Amino acid sequence: MPLDWRVEKMRLSKGRTQLRYNGFLTLEGIPAAAFDYRLGNRAALEW
Repeated sequence: MPLDWRVEKMRLSKGRTQLRYNGFLTLEGIPAAAFDYRLGNRAALEW
């Protein structure tokens, strides 16, 4: 399968432990501490 780095729409799972980058790439195991990093009043991963 060829690499596909194109972003269609990133989505955060309901449990906030996975970030779906596209149909080819999903980042798993996101620790809860990652949501402590804030941009204004929202967590950076929620943007």
